[in-house]
Amino acid sequence: MPYQAFTAGETDPDKPGLGSWGEQVMDNLDYFNGLLGGFDGQDVYNGSFEIDADADNIPDGWTVSLHPGGSATVDATGEHGKNQFKFTAPSGATNGGGTLISDYIPIGRADRFESIWLALQLWATNTGIGATVKVLAYNAAKALQATTTVFSSTTLPTSADRILMFRLSSTALPSTVRYMRVQLEGGTVGPGIAGSVYFDAVTIRPRVPFNWDESATFTEQTTTSATFVQVATFTIHAPFLIYNDEMITFPIELKGSSAADIWVRAKIGSNYSAEYKIVSDTVNYETVNVQMPNTLAGNLTTTVAIELKVEAGTGYAKKSRAWLQHSLLDYHRP
Repeated sequence: MPYQAFTAGETDPDKPGLGSWGEQVMDNLDYFNGLLGGFDGQDVYNGSFEIDADADNIPDGWTVSLHPGGSATVDATGEHGKNQFKFTAPSGATNGGGTLISDYIPIGRADRFESIWLALQLWATNTGIGATVKVLAYNAAKALQATTTVFSSTTLPTSADRILMFRLSSTALPSTVRYMRVQLEGGTVGPGIAGSVYFDAVTIRPRVPFNWDESATFTEQTTTSATFVQVATFTIHAPFLIYNDEMITFPIELKGSSAADIWVRAKIGSNYSAEYKIVSDTVNYETVNVQMPNTLAGNLTTTVAIELKVEAGTGYAKKSRAWLQHSLLDYHRP
């Protein structure tokens, strides 16, 4: 069940126990407990199937559909928490187990993620029985936009000793996506193999890149200055990174025309990175990973200036990769 906010009337001290106040408290406690049910305690409500408030053997926040001959139940012998979910299929090519689909998961704009990772436990009593895992993507009106099959196989693990992880590329999803659902199928129709399929510890985790602005490069620039001079700028786009105590990293390629030291540093606003140097190689570029404190504070776009100096001759600098690194890459919810 979704979280239900209390109204002012329901908390009026002159009207104790108004309506189903007690049931609402219990439902909300179940809801918050269910948020802790995924592999890392995020994203998929009741992802470990621990909550079944009405004891109907269907985990709260999930919907079950059965295939011909199939059955399904919450199983109390799970390894992630107490419960896992079990589908059982009889033999016969037209029979199967069933499907289990999660409630809607808010994820924000999918095109602002580098990728979306789905993790779960999946195993079967018979490796030939078959299972599929799909991610369904929806817009703000909860209209289906895309369906991605991340797993489909009749060769399944036969023990729950592994976490399966699947990467969903965000580029395959429309920018209109605002919600997702996870669809699990255990005992696919067709193989005709009798047995049970178990699911547990289901979670979705979007992964945010530090930069998705492909202009974050610059072509070869030069200087003969013995003091630092600005040779290039580039723009980065990082609206979610607001942690000022973290370091950001980006690669700058350096070389020189003589066997002398070449120095590089970066600047964001009035803040400088440390100074980095190489000994000149007149043929090959050498990559220096420039680090500096994150001073973005959630800015949508930020300009990074690159400054260069040389002891002798000409210094060369370029940035040919639109790649930046931040130690807090995993972002749970926008």
